[in-house]
Amino acid sequence: MAFGMIKGLVFGILICLISCHQGLVVKDGAVGVGRGTTKAVVISSLALLVFNFFLTIFLTNFFPFGEGL
Repeated sequence: MAFGMIKGLVFGILICLISCHQGLVVKDGAVGVGRGTTKAVVISSLALLVFNFFLTIFLTNFFPFGEGL
């Protein structure tokens, strides 16, 4: 259960940071907003896959079978 809470927190922060960054650097008006939104979703999706992989390895190596959490 703690792994899920930790991962949820990390994923939420990751999505927030990526989306905010993409929103701040958007150009070209309404067309740019659409492109920026699409870019933020794609980058966030790929980042979640990568972070999920490494976060799972990290958490299971330091806390095997959920011990201590």
